[in-house]
Amino acid sequence: MTIKELQNYLHIGKNKAYYLVNNNEVPTIRIGNKTYVVVDRLQRYIDRNIIL
Repeated sequence: MTIKELQNYLHIGKNKAYYLVNNNEVPTIRIGNKTYVVVDRLQRYIDRNIIL
């Protein structure tokens, strides 16, 4: 998932998406000069950080 897709998926802005990526809040991989979010691990992040 790209950073833009992460923004749409979590309904967050560009700055917040890059904050999560740059601070290792969500797991990513780099392929060349592109950064991708690891989708299955993203769900774990969401589960850990959800407030009911």
